Amino acid sequence: MSLEKRILPMLDKIGRDTINWYERFSLPKKGYDPDLGELIKSSWDYIDRGGKRFRPSLLVLTCEAFGGNYHLALPAAAAIESAHSFLLIHDDIEDDSFVRRGKTTLHRIYGSDVAINAGDYLSFKTWRCLSIGRDGWDSHPGWGCGKYSLITDLMAEMFERTGEGQSLDIWLRKQPLRETTYERVNKILTLKTGYYTSGIPMSIGAVIADRKEKIDQMKEIGLDIGVGFQIMDDVLNVMMTEKEAAVAPTTKGGNYGKDFMGDADEGKRTLLVVHLMENVSDKDRKKFEKMWGRKVPPLTVEEKKQLQGLYQKYGTIDYCKRVAMDKLRGVDERIKEAIPPSEKRERLLDLLRFYIERTF
Repeated sequence: MSLEKRILPMLDKIGRDTINWYERFSLPKKGYDPDLGELIKSSWDYIDRGGKRFRPSLLVLTCEAFGGNYHLALPAAAAIESAHSFLLIHDDIEDDSFVRRGKTTLHRIYGSDVAINAGDYLSFKTWRCLSIGRDGWDSHPGWGCGKYSLITDLMAEMFERTGEGQSLDIWLRKQPLRETTYERVNKILTLKTGYYTSGIPMSIGAVIADRKEKIDQMKEIGLDIGVGFQIMDDVLNVMMTEKEAAVAPTTKGGNYGKDFMGDADEGKRTLLVVHLMENVSDKDRKKFEKMWGRKVPPLTVEEKKQLQGLYQKYGTIDYCKRVAMDKLRGVDERIKEAIPPSEKRERLLDLLRFYIERTF
């Protein structure tokens, strides 16, 4: 059986169980005050569009790999998914993005006021999920302090680091392209993506499984996974076609589901930019600098394809793929050292291998 055929059903099951738990215990779709209909509908919008559910799956699979209980992991998985949705909503407003998961972004449907409030509401629901999970986690804490306290500390750390990474990302986009260095990009990747994509989910999975001593180890492994994941995401953004931008990723497959070459519109500072700026000719550098991040007039489809061509011409895409794959492959042995052999550990390793091979 191919890796994709093994992974996608697993992602789908964990994703469905996570969302079902979320709807049942945290954010019901029925029985609410009718006057709150717009809030509930807007809050569910991104969640209902699908997504890969990588983050809750990493948390659940890490917990299981350490011998933890699948069902006890679901409240934390739901909290991570709620946090992911709220961060996406706010990120789309800050970037003024047009497309998310193959459809129009929330602030362009409802307006920024409704979208910001929906994002805030989902952030509050993140903590509600954790408070609901508390009884199950702390009924047999296993050590001096309860799991709930550790989990909330980790979630607070995740939000702090993510906010710092977003701030650096926004600041760097306002600087000349020559200020985009490997060190700064790596800091953004670690803070903005590493913590909330994998570092904290994997740490929380270890906590729920009574493996407090593995928190730092899982966090370090997860941070490298998150950096590799984001580099691949940035590569996919500049490799995409217009058709792929319109088809949302799901746990059954799909495509990229975001703005066609949206990073070019935003002027996003990525490893691709660092590599190209270090290797491009003077003529092509000037061309790139004039187009990358230009707001007025907006970039045309043809200009975006020219930017894709520059990345291909200077081997930038292949270089970034190698960096991402090396980063992700490097964690394989570290996980084997940290977690005893089992079928559950192999499922976790399969998911990480899928990170490397994914096309959406």
